[in-house]
Parts: sequence; C-alpha cells; structure tokens
Amino acid sequence: MDVNLTSFEKVQGKQIRFVIVEDQRIDELSLLALTQQQQDWLHLATASDIAEGLTYIKNLQPDLVFMDIDIPGGSGVELAKVLAGQIPMLVFSTSHDEYVLDAFQLAALDYLLKPISNLRFAQTALRISEYWQMRQSADAYKLVIEGAAIFVKDGYNKHKVSLKEILYLEAMQDYTKIVTNGQKYMVNMPLSTFLQQYSNFQFLRIHRSYAVLQSHIVRVSTSEIIVSDAIRLPVGKTYRMAISQYLNTGI
Repeated sequence: MDVNLTSFEKVQGKQIRFVIVEDQRIDELSLLALTQQQQDWLHLATASDIAEGLTYIKNLQPDLVFMDIDIPGGSGVELAKVLAGQIPMLVFSTSHDEYVLDAFQLAALDYLLKPISNLRFAQTALRISEYWQMRQSADAYKLVIEGAAIFVKDGYNKHKVSLKEILYLEAMQDYTKIVTNGQKYMVNMPLSTFLQQYSNFQFLRIHRSYAVLQSHIVRVSTSEIIVSDAIRLPVGKTYRMAISQYLNTGI
C-alpha cells in the first residue's frame, strides 16, 4: 500500500504525530485508548507488519513511533535499526522483556511491557511530552565552558548554569537533559558524549539514562540514589559495583 504525506493533513504546531506498528488488534485498540488521553497527539496510521511499518514511517515521517517487537515479516528491533535516525521518538511496546538492552542501544525513549497500565503509560506520556517540548529549542543549543559554570547558548542568548546547581543529567535519545533546582535544559548531545567531554565535572553515571553530580548525592541504596530536593533516581545493575567502589557505601 502506497502512503505519502499528501494522504494525510500535516498538522502544524505542537501536535505529536504518531504511528503504531502492531499486528494484534486488541493491543492496538488498547494503545489507542491510552493515547487518546493526550489532547495534542495525532494518530496517523497503524502498520500490521514490517513492510507497512517501513512504508508508513518513511512516508509519513511521524514524530513518535510505538513499536511492537514480534511482528509479521521480521522484528521491530531490526526495523528500528533500519530506520535509525529517522524516528525522532521511539517507544517499544511489547510482551517480551529480553530486548530492553537493544532498546537502550537504539536510544528508545521508553520500553513498555504489555499489558500497559494507565499509570505506566502516563509516565511514558509525560516523558514524551517533556522531551518533545524541550527538543523544539534544543537544536540551537550548545555548551560553553567558563570556569565553574556551563553556558547553554540559544542563538545570541546565554543561560548560565553553575555546576553546583546541576542535580542530575538524563539521557533522552540523542539529547541530554540538564536538571537544576529550578530549570531544565536540553542540549543536542548524547549523555555518553556529554560525560566524556566534561569528565572533570565529577558527574557519576548511575544508570544508562542518568548521571548525578556527586555533591548532590544524599543517600545511596542498591536500587536508587537520592539527590537534593528528595529526587529519586534508579541505579542500574551494571553500575552498582562502580558506585560502591567510588562512594565506599558497601552496596
């Protein structure tokens, strides 16, 4: 089936245009019911196999794709690899939990296990909306180092962010979100690159998606780290040993 942008009205503004790749009708309807709670989201199409998924995503150029993994004609993971760089926001929706690592390597925003609860989807929707809003201006941002501060440049404007104000960093696909007590900034740089480039800033990687400024760590446990303002961040299993050795907490 041939599909192109002229087949649908391309909505302007802040709407998030999404495609679902899902072969089970009941799962599609369940996902649609959840997405209908988001007023600024627009469903463009649902693909029921790999070939349709490839066609819809290439021609419709959605902002967001909900991707099943076990799909007729191949794997959702392989389809995502083929379309790497062409999907602004990718969320896997699947019954299989063994592909989480693949999802992170593909910089997916989230990984939803079926059946998806309202609460779990609400968390994903918030992450998507926040990422989308911040991305609108992130492409113009770049970082400048000056003393003990980071300057986030947006065109001719510079936002000074003191190092001591940064609570944590969060990976959001190819972007990094900088979180302080009162502000959030998105910069066009993967978290791993950010940490390599600014390795002397004493950030501690605690999860594939998170790094914290060491001076803001309040408490450490086997499953989470609490930073200032009582913010709880998850600890990834592969990072526990490094955290234990560095902080000497014995976790």
